[in-house]
Amino acid sequence: LEDEITIISENTFIICDDASFTEIGMYTDGSIQSLDTLNVNVELTNIGFEDTENLVTAVLSTTSDYINIIQDSVESDMIQVSETVVLSEAFQIELLPGLSDNSVLILDLLISSGLDSWQTVIELPVNAPVIEFIGYNLEFDTGNDDILESGETASVFLHYINVGSGISYDFNTTLYTYSNGLTIEGSDLISQILPGEAVNTEQEISISVAEDFVQEDSAEILYMGLDSTGSLLTGSFDVHIGYIMLDFESNTDWIHYPMVDDSVDQWHLSNSRNFTEEGLFSMKCGDNENGSYATSMYTALETPAFRISDNTFVQIAHWMETPTYNGTLCSDGGIVEISVDGSDFLQITPTSGYPCMMMNNPNAELPFQTPMFAGEIEWEQIEFDLSEITGEIKLRFIFVSATFATTEGWYIDDMKVGFYPETETQENQIIPVRTNLIGNYPNPFNPTTKISFSVAPKDLSDAELVIFNIKGQEIVKFSVSSHPEFADGSIIWDGKDRYNKPVSSGIYFYKLHSENYTAVKKMLMIK
Repeated sequence: LEDEITIISENTFIICDDASFTEIGMYTDGSIQSLDTLNVNVELTNIGFEDTENLVTAVLSTTSDYINIIQDSVESDMIQVSETVVLSEAFQIELLPGLSDNSVLILDLLISSGLDSWQTVIELPVNAPVIEFIGYNLEFDTGNDDILESGETASVFLHYINVGSGISYDFNTTLYTYSNGLTIEGSDLISQILPGEAVNTEQEISISVAEDFVQEDSAEILYMGLDSTGSLLTGSFDVHIGYIMLDFESNTDWIHYPMVDDSVDQWHLSNSRNFTEEGLFSMKCGDNENGSYATSMYTALETPAFRISDNTFVQIAHWMETPTYNGTLCSDGGIVEISVDGSDFLQITPTSGYPCMMMNNPNAELPFQTPMFAGEIEWEQIEFDLSEITGEIKLRFIFVSATFATTEGWYIDDMKVGFYPETETQENQIIPVRTNLIGNYPNPFNPTTKISFSVAPKDLSDAELVIFNIKGQEIVKFSVSSHPEFADGSIIWDGKDRYNKPVSSGIYFYKLHSENYTAVKKMLMIK
């Protein structure tokens, strides 16, 4: 049997063989999307067996709410069998605001000649911008730190990214709040956001906090962004009054890197463990999910820079699992360091102290007896007293491993920067509300260094500051209560022992001790 052949028409049969679209007008940008005016070009082919006897008419229509047809019909001369006629600029349409990205609009083309007519569907793929909010930052008009407080004003700048395939034009941002005590003024207009482009608002939008606004509270700021293409973005974010809160639920500009060339860097955003209420993410140093960390690792996680003023603390949530020896010695673990105004990073000690100490391991990147976090630590919040530090600071979380029996690693989450409450004497002199060993500066030093601390009234009678060498031998001891010159919370050590003899270069430790408090820190004398 011969193959069957389907005959479309024994007479005339006109089809739209091809359709193309040409942008015209002020939004000629290579992206077919809302605001465009388009010329529609069509190719008509006679695939029948007879020539058309009359002129050919084509009429364009649509049921789409996003298309306005400006020119809807065109005529052509008669079309012979197998002939293709190109009708340039046959129709003209306008795409209205509100299109969805990567959607397809449908146009209906009715072709007729005499009593014959043929229907063709034309598909028009379109683009649209999709703007997402990725964060914000504050720039301060008043105050000397990066903490927004009662009575202060700051400018807020929002960060967006266009994840769509269309171009955003004239993206307008408006902020508003229902929080009593907050006033918002200003708006912003971004003229263009290209696909994949991340942008910031540029025009000043100010947030002013009333004098009586409650510190240690947060205020919800609502935002609305709308552009000329009809792309709409709404949402909210919290502004913290009296403190800074950095978590990993949104972009916070933290960075991480290996400390030496041959080290692995396993810091990464993880959803295996989390401390944030209703949150999902934290930063982990270790393998993916609940996997173990690598051996011979020396790597850092660094915060963005921020300014602090007097009486500031930093509070951080962490979780850790590393091996220890007798619960106090370790070769794997973590420390926290600080850089002030661009200076070198130096280790800082939490108010509760480090639970472990680096053992004498020649493969370890940290020195013998370095105080460290190690062992099995369930989620806890650790605090660092920075009350004697002012300026721009960055914190750094160092993780080291020098054993082969590795476990899950270290997680960091929710960093809060705030102020200690202050109490005043009758003479209006501020006195400490907690005992804390703050640190020494400079470090390294030669031959003198200033050791700063605070001692609460309950600890004043028995507080001592002791300096000892790496062997644990006492070099010199100071009784805080019997030395009025220590009332400002610091001593100057001149590098001499109890016999007023200069000590040699090397590592020394200083310990602030009372019945209720003990903390130890390290310093280095270089001659």
